[in-house]
Amino acid sequence: MSIARERTKEEVILRRLFFSLLFALGTGLGAQLRIPLPFTPVPITLQTFFVLSSGVALGPVWGSLSQLFYLLLGIAGFPYFAGFSAGVKTMLGPTGGYLLGFLIASYIVGLLAQKGKISRTYLAMLIGEITILFLGTTWLSFVQSLSLSQALVKGVLPFLPGDAVKILAGGVFATYISHWTKE
Repeated sequence: MSIARERTKEEVILRRLFFSLLFALGTGLGAQLRIPLPFTPVPITLQTFFVLSSGVALGPVWGSLSQLFYLLLGIAGFPYFAGFSAGVKTMLGPTGGYLLGFLIASYIVGLLAQKGKISRTYLAMLIGEITILFLGTTWLSFVQSLSLSQALVKGVLPFLPGDAVKILAGGVFATYISHWTKE
């Protein structure tokens, strides 16, 4: 027979902070698992797996905080963006819209997935992915002076199959992790 004790508010905050930092680490590591594509400056990475999962597992505040940690580390010069890049230059480059989208998408996913139903989780992750692709492609179009159709070919279409797999796997992963992050 085990006696479960209630965690203090400080313990809950420390646990959520710890997991936020872990998701920031995961996003940075996922950035290094990349497949460059010859026709676009946007590589295939594992980042969105962690971005979307952070929203599900940690909720809107702590999930988006994990992505803020990731962005701040990269902006500060830690080689944490794709291809071990870093700095404001990367944020203003062709992939800057996707990076900003990480912060926003994690928050949106966290808001939409709060009820814990698996179908709601996948819908939230899909909406989060659309958010990332929309912001990323819009920024890519602007930075590279591309038409909408060119931006879609370079910034959306090559990523759809992998994104579907990352959403499916991320939903399972985040649901499991969320049991560790709750009060």
